[in-house]
Amino acid sequence: MNCFFYALFLFINNPEVRDINYQIASGLLENGHELDYLTINELAERCFVSTSSLNRFFRIYGYKKYMIFKALFSSILKSEDYERRIDMSC
Repeated sequence: MNCFFYALFLFINNPEVRDINYQIASGLLENGHELDYLTINELAERCFVSTSSLNRFFRIYGYKKYMIFKALFSSILKSEDYERRIDMSC
């Protein structure tokens, strides 16, 4: 999951590419604190992408289901030391 956060930051910090991955990364970082309460349809709406695009994005990083991704993402954000978990050496 640490590498996943690093990948999200890479997507949003690349000013030359504003593609669908940028939209998803930006939407995840903006709405991550609410992820426990969002369905994949609601998250897709907030990211301005389709649910299929979200599923493809998650599969790239090894998450077969949204529910698995959501549980891991939320647990890291809820932990008190999540900033220390982000390892930039990925």
